[in-house]
Amino acid sequence: MKRIASVVSILAGIAALAAGCSGETDNAASPATTVTTVAVSLDPCEPFATALAAGGYDTPRRRPDRTTPYPELSCGFAHDNPGYSAGIYVMGKPYEDVVADDRLVEREPRTVAGHDVSIGDASAVSDMCIISIDIPPGTLQIRVGYVPPPITQPDALTTIDQACAEAEKVLDIITPVLPDQL
Repeated sequence: MKRIASVVSILAGIAALAAGCSGETDNAASPATTVTTVAVSLDPCEPFATALAAGGYDTPRRRPDRTTPYPELSCGFAHDNPGYSAGIYVMGKPYEDVVADDRLVEREPRTVAGHDVSIGDASAVSDMCIISIDIPPGTLQIRVGYVPPPITQPDALTTIDQACAEAEKVLDIITPVLPDQL
């Protein structure tokens, strides 16, 4: 039951982030922004399932595709102890546009297996660490949420540092199987 509550709260955070990143707002006076989109087709469950299973993650759960404001394919991988869900997203949005979003505060840029990588704090939108990876023509993301106190489970992630540490573990696991293109 604890695991379900943790996963539900993290999925709610991912949904809030997705809504927040859509550019939609209730404020009619907000200026319209143009979103550059690119076609992506890589199923995020397929190339990573075996590697993540070896790392202690459950069978992947495909999530519904999103088409607006940009294409997004996603897959969730549940983890126990600590209990959280890591989401892997194939985004039809160029890397430069993703990391330029002012709602995502970059904690650390790096290069991994020849790809530019940005480790970011999305706390302005949702309690989540997001790792963005430049893989043409779009962006691959790893998202790990956390539940700040006082609403926590005994084995839940409760800080951005914990969420980013777990997201970096996912990055380390999938690095050998990163695709050349999305």
